[in-house]
Amino acid sequence: MASNGVHPSCLAGLVMSCNTIRPPLMFWIYGGGLNGGTIFDFKYNGSYLAAHDVVLVSVNYRVGKLGFLYGGNGSTAPGNVGLYDQVMALKWVRENIHTFGGDRDQITVFGESAGSRSISALIVSPETKGLFRRAIMESGANLHYKGRQQHTTDEALNASQTIAKALNCSENFDDNQWLDCLRERDAKEFSKFSESTFPLEGTDFLPISIIQAFADSKYMQDLDIMAGVNRNEGSKLAYGAFPQLHSNITDKDFDDLVVAINSSYHGLKLPNLRQFYLKDDHKNHSSDVLRQAFYDLFGDVGIKCPTYLTAKQYANYAIKSGSKSGVYMYELTYQSQFAKILGCGENMGICHESDVEFVFGLPLWVDKLYPKTHTQLDVDFSLYVMKLWTDFAKYGKPDDQWPHILDDKNNIKIKDLNPTNTSRPIHIRILEYTYAEPPVGALRFNKPLPLKKPIKHIIDGTKPGNSCLQTPYDLKLQQSEDCLVLNIWTPNVDKPLKPVMFWIYGGSLNEGSIFKLLYNGSYLAAHDVLVVSANYRLGRLGFLYGGNGSTAPGNVGLYDQVMALKWVRENIHSFGGDRDQITVFGESAGSESISALIVSPETKGLF
Repeated sequence: MASNGVHPSCLAGLVMSCNTIRPPLMFWIYGGGLNGGTIFDFKYNGSYLAAHDVVLVSVNYRVGKLGFLYGGNGSTAPGNVGLYDQVMALKWVRENIHTFGGDRDQITVFGESAGSRSISALIVSPETKGLFRRAIMESGANLHYKGRQQHTTDEALNASQTIAKALNCSENFDDNQWLDCLRERDAKEFSKFSESTFPLEGTDFLPISIIQAFADSKYMQDLDIMAGVNRNEGSKLAYGAFPQLHSNITDKDFDDLVVAINSSYHGLKLPNLRQFYLKDDHKNHSSDVLRQAFYDLFGDVGIKCPTYLTAKQYANYAIKSGSKSGVYMYELTYQSQFAKILGCGENMGICHESDVEFVFGLPLWVDKLYPKTHTQLDVDFSLYVMKLWTDFAKYGKPDDQWPHILDDKNNIKIKDLNPTNTSRPIHIRILEYTYAEPPVGALRFNKPLPLKKPIKHIIDGTKPGNSCLQTPYDLKLQQSEDCLVLNIWTPNVDKPLKPVMFWIYGGSLNEGSIFKLLYNGSYLAAHDVLVVSANYRLGRLGFLYGGNGSTAPGNVGLYDQVMALKWVRENIHSFGGDRDQITVFGESAGSESISALIVSPETKGLF
């Protein structure tokens, strides 16, 4: 499905399905301040996430005034209709996702920024009961200090009527005529009104505040929750919202900025904030210190504290109610160079939205559009994050080593999420190993022989080695008759031993190589398996037949495959592989080879 622009008829959805039996479903809600966003943003390509045995759904919902204009309770503009769109999409998913192979009883909603804020409303709304089982909240919630609303119903109604006046629809506010008038206006006219948008409490969708829902255990559901934030949530957001920060600021500018955000985050006390963020000694502070302090303040009040408080309140509810719900919290402390593409400048730290690229696997492909923005570490970390997210969708827990947010003594446990502090190593090693004597001289056309002396050193497999001689001659491959090597892709894990997948490439038994880019096993190995691929002789050098009993028995390319399998059986435990859990897999001539291997007397017990 593609989109060429903005259109009022925008309530579309995307379904990305993997080929497995009734996998869990992950329902994505995008961010954008509830004023922007679309499922067609390239960052939200769900293909790589869906490859982790989940069905992925993302839906458009109305934003801005078209999604959140409030005409009063009982009116034809009840407010929060963008959230009602999300609920309608969830109902559609519940009713139809089995057609696409998804499990309707295993739905996880996940979203970032305004998407996460939406989820904080969904989990306490009477409209959503039974629609999903788990929730992942990335950087956002609608719970604020002492339950203060960012936007009351009276404020929302006044704002709506101000818009009506601006669009000449203000003759009568006593009935719905002004709303009918607004419906006749061009939808694009509403884009002129871009003030902040929030889920509105005290409405049919949210009858009570989120904090009151937790306190009264009203409208609560037994859900597994994972919530998290990025270390420096406020930097990019504040820089985009306040042009003053683009140049040097003074102490007075800092105070003025605090007053400005107090209109949304009510009850901020300037002396207390200066003491906390500036360790105030009543001296003039440098512009850099003031800017960083405001970044931290803006991130705390807008993103970090609401997200943290929501997770903690839900954990307390679960304990109080005896629920078996799991609640987990993380802080992302790592980002790639790609964050700069998304507006994260120098000295901004780990910015808002930096998690999205890892959740959706952008390091695996986006360098085609933005070269040199990712390293292999970024790729490995993204694979790790995608596994955490999809494991949570499958099992209700992201990782066996990840602690619940509250332990038995009510201590807070927050996971530091970065590549150097994962609960299991994620780097994929690529190794090259010679598995047989060079098939040259008297061994040409003959069966392979095991190595006379085991090679004590292992070659870094990231650089291509020798491929077997073949026709047609491929200039891109380094070819040699001495080619009986194998590659191993292995996670840095010691326990438990992992299943082994042994790849046999195709090429009509005349061409092929383990060093072709197509056969990079890194991403497959990230799924808790070891991947092995082995070169075997091709063409006449691999299949010339000199008669039974001769030194050219035929099928020596297949004998090479058997020799490689024997080497794997004898040695793979040294690399973390389980010798009793070997699967051979191949395509085209590789598959044809397997059809011979499964009936050959030479292969008994090898896989």
